[in-house]
Amino acid sequence: TPKPSSAASDVYKRQGTVFVQNQPISEVIARLRPWYSGRIIQTDSVLSARKVTGAYDLRHPEETLRLIIEPYGGRVVRITPWVIIVRGH
Repeated sequence: TPKPSSAASDVYKRQGTVFVQNQPISEVIARLRPWYSGRIIQTDSVLSARKVTGAYDLRHPEETLRLIIEPYGGRVVRITPWVIIVRGH
């Protein structure tokens, strides 16, 4: 599957969508961080290393986290409006 060009990727980021192919969850979370006004804390290194592929909406980081974490049995817990914990089983 071809990857979008760098210029196309930049356009999608400005529009709030990121496309990833076979990237660790930790890298996707790193891309989400600038779009979330608080902190995203990862507590499970095994879960963080799992790989995902897809198109994700950066404008809704909490929903996007659930989409990438929950299929692997992980949980996304919002502690306060400024802190989200991402953890494994």
